[in-house]
Amino acid sequence: MDDRHSTNKLFQALAAGGTITTPLGIQPWGAYYGKLTDRFGVQWMLNCTE
Repeated sequence: MDDRHSTNKLFQALAAGGTITTPLGIQPWGAYYGKLTDRFGVQWMLNCTE
């Protein structure tokens, strides 16, 4: 992901009807990161190193 805005937008779209495992936030390694499972059971990890 290139910026927080696009990361947030995609994360919210994928999370609709799914389950958020790790909410988006700054992680110890310095990236803006979140993990979720979408409504179809596909797991996603979004990482933004803006």
